[in-house]
Amino acid sequence: MVLTRKVLVPVLLIIALAGCTDSPRPPNPRPPDPLAERVLTPPWADDVASGTFGFPLSVADAERILTRTKIFALGEMPPKRQVQAFNMLLDQADALVRFRRIAVEGGHAGRLYALAALTMLAPSEAADFARKLSDEDDEILVYDSDVVSHSQLREVVSLIRQRHVGDECRKLRESTDDYFQRLANTPLQPTSGTGPSS
Repeated sequence: MVLTRKVLVPVLLIIALAGCTDSPRPPNPRPPDPLAERVLTPPWADDVASGTFGFPLSVADAERILTRTKIFALGEMPPKRQVQAFNMLLDQADALVRFRRIAVEGGHAGRLYALAALTMLAPSEAADFARKLSDEDDEILVYDSDVVSHSQLREVVSLIRQRHVGDECRKLRESTDDYFQRLANTPLQPTSGTGPSS
C-alpha cells in the first residue's frame, strides 16, 4: 500500500495531535500571595511623632507631639522624636505648666510623659498622678529602644519610676538632638512611596 500525500498529511496530523494530548500539562500558576499585595507598615508609621519637623524642634511642635502621640517611646536605636519633644519642653521656664496641661489634654502616652516630667519637677504631684494612671486598665504601645510591645498603663508607670525615665530622657538629650539635626540636614532621597508621610 502506497501512502499518498493526501493520506499521509492527515495521518501525521492525527498522530501529532494525539501525542500532544498525552503530554503532561504545565502546572497551574500559584495562587497570589496575600502578603505580597499588602504593604506592611510599622505601628508607629501614622503617629504624629513620625511626621517631618524642622530643627531645632519648636516648642509648639514639641507640645503637639507629646499631646497627640499614641506611643510611649524611649531609648535609642533609633533616637525617638518623643524624647526630643520631652527635652524641649523640659528646657522651658514654664515646663511645669506645660506638662500639667499635657497631663490633662494628652492621650495615654502624653500623660505618661507628663508623669515622667512631674516626677522631676513636682514629686508629690507625680505620686498622686501615678496612682491615678495605675488605676486605668488601658494598654499602650511602648517602643523601648528597638523593642515594641503592648503594656498596661500601670506597667509603664512602674517603668517610669524604676528606670527614672525623665532622667534617662535628659541623658539622651544631646545624642537625640544630634540625630535629628543630621536628619534635618540630609537631603531627601526619592522613594517609591513607602516612607512615612507628614
